[in-house]
Amino acid sequence: MADQAGSKSFKNTARQMRRFAQYVDGMRQRQMAQMYEETAQA
Repeated sequence: MADQAGSKSFKNTARQMRRFAQYVDGMRQRQMAQMYEETAQA
């Protein structure tokens, strides 16, 4: 059960990181956005 909660939490964090990467990319900070995308996929 704790494993499922941890997995859900990780997915939520990854989703938020991808969303933030889109925001950063919109500010023309592509390198930083790419870093967040890569970290979210790990």
